[in-house]
Amino acid sequence: MKPLSDIRARYMRDPLPVRMGGLATGLARIVSCSRNPANLSPVVDLMREAAHFIEWYAPEADLQSQVTLLELQRRTGVLARPVATAVP
Repeated sequence: MKPLSDIRARYMRDPLPVRMGGLATGLARIVSCSRNPANLSPVVDLMREAAHFIEWYAPEADLQSQVTLLELQRRTGVLARPVATAVP
């Protein structure tokens, strides 16, 4: 996996709508991959990536979007814990 600093630098180059699209795509991949128990490890990685995308996106969003995004980030983190412990 690429260093987090490289991922952040690439993510932050895009305008806000593109970044939101990247976050939405990542969340859709989490849903899709989580349907197969063999994909638990990639699902955990995707959840961590989504949490970072939210962290990087939120400061530039409007206040209501920040609240929504941070709640999504919290829920993603809560869901990631049991999945991460199930990964062999």
